[in-house]
Amino acid sequence: WCVGLYVDGLGSDALDKQLMENLKKIYMGIGVYDLVGLLLIAIIGKASVSTMAGLLAGSIVAMLALFSIAKNLDGLGNRDKKSATLSSMGSYAFRIFIYGAVLVFAATTKHINVYTVAFGLISTNIVIKAQNLLGGKNLIKKMRKED
Repeated sequence: WCVGLYVDGLGSDALDKQLMENLKKIYMGIGVYDLVGLLLIAIIGKASVSTMAGLLAGSIVAMLALFSIAKNLDGLGNRDKKSATLSSMGSYAFRIFIYGAVLVFAATTKHINVYTVAFGLISTNIVIKAQNLLGGKNLIKKMRKED
């Protein structure tokens, strides 16, 4: 799942190590999310190549968008205000474009299912919230043990 972290020769040296660790955890969570989603699709009897491809396509686009955010955030501190603003706006426009492109493609073709694409696109949001929720519980347990 970490293949997307090495785009255009950008490796772990270019991004902050903590940011890379967070991305790896999120990408692994998205993998689990996809497996659960594929299992649910199979259980309800709607499993087909187009539904599974839609989920995977949506998740891959969500991972690419997350990487775009991380790459943009990593370099914002070294830029002047105008450059940082333009970079942020360009990154945002890129993410909206790829979301729209995959949704339009899914809506106009029978190769991938538009509903499962949307389910895949929200994977990042759900995984981050779930990891924060689970991480928060672990943090509370750690604090109680220290007292």
